[in-house]
Amino acid sequence: MKKLFSFLVIMVLYACNYSSIEDQNSSKPEIAVNSFFANDSIIKLKVCTTTNLFTESNQKGLSFDIKIINETSNEFLTSNVLNDSVYFLHTANNINPNMGDILKIEIQDKNTNYKSSASDTIPSSHVDFKLVKTSFKSCALYGGNNEINIQPYGVIKFLPSSKNSCYYELIVSIIEYGIGTISYTPRSWHAYLESTSNLITSEDYYPSNPIVNDRGVESLIFKCQNITDSISVDFSYFTSILSTETDYITANYDLTIELREVSYNYYKYLTSLYSQKSVLLGNSIYGNPGTVTVYSNIINGTGIFASYTSTDTTIHIESVTYPRNTN
Repeated sequence: MKKLFSFLVIMVLYACNYSSIEDQNSSKPEIAVNSFFANDSIIKLKVCTTTNLFTESNQKGLSFDIKIINETSNEFLTSNVLNDSVYFLHTANNINPNMGDILKIEIQDKNTNYKSSASDTIPSSHVDFKLVKTSFKSCALYGGNNEINIQPYGVIKFLPSSKNSCYYELIVSIIEYGIGTISYTPRSWHAYLESTSNLITSEDYYPSNPIVNDRGVESLIFKCQNITDSISVDFSYFTSILSTETDYITANYDLTIELREVSYNYYKYLTSLYSQKSVLLGNSIYGNPGTVTVYSNIINGTGIFASYTSTDTTIHIESVTYPRNTN
C-alpha cells in the first residue's frame, strides 16, 4: 500500500511539470492597455505590464513612452508615463478627433524596449434614441420561493445608423433620493440590467440561466445587421422598494440612459469579457469545464484600445405606491 501511495505521489509531481514554472521566470511581461475613448470626451488610458503568477517580479519603476496619433488628421501627442499611471488626454490638447477618425497608440516599455501598438476607428455617427416607456412590472424573485416583487423597466426605440453591421451598448445609471416621503442622502450606482429583446438575449454573453447571474449584466451590448426599420429594446433593473403588509412603495430617483454606438473592437472585447465572467460564475455553481479568452486588439500586448460615440438622457421618476397582493 505504501509503495502504491509513493508511486501516485511521484506521478502527480511529474504531471505538475514544475519545470514550466522556472520557464515562466525567464519570460518577459507583456504591456497591458485599457482605454475606451470617444470623440467628445477626455481620453483615459491605463498602461501597465503583466506579471507571471510564479515570478518574483513586480511593477515598481515602470516607465513608458506613449504616442497617440490621429491617422486621419496626422496630429499626434507624445508623453511619458511612470509607475502604472493613468494617463489623461483632453481632446482639445493637440489632438481633436472627429467621428470616423482613426486613432493609433504606440507604447514602448523603456526598461525592456518592448513595443506594443493598437488602433481603432471612432464610429462615424451617434445614434439618437427615444425613451418610449418607463413603468413597473411584477416579477418572481430567484431563490425558490413564491414571493412576488415589482421591478422597474423601460423601453427605448431607435433607428440603426447603418443597414450593415453596427454595434451598440446600453448603460443605465441611478441616483436615488428616498422612498415615498422618506428622504435620505442621494446615492448613485451603475445598474445591472436584464432584457427580453431578442437582439440582446441571442448574444452569446447573455446568461441563459438566470441563477448564474440573478442581478443581470453590467450593460446590454448587441449588434444590428441588415436592419432598415427602427427597433425597440427593453431593459429591467432594480431600485430600492419598501414592502409593507399592504403595499409596495418605490423610490424617488433620476434615471440616466446612455446609448453608445461602439466599434467592432469594443463589441468583441466586452462581449468576450462578459462571457468569461458568466463562465467563471457558472463553473463555481455547476463545476462546468470551459474557458473563454477575452478579445484584445493590442499588437504585442494585451488589453483593449477601443472607441465609441454616445447619446444620453435623464428623467426623474417619482415614488409610486402599488397595492400588494396578499393572496
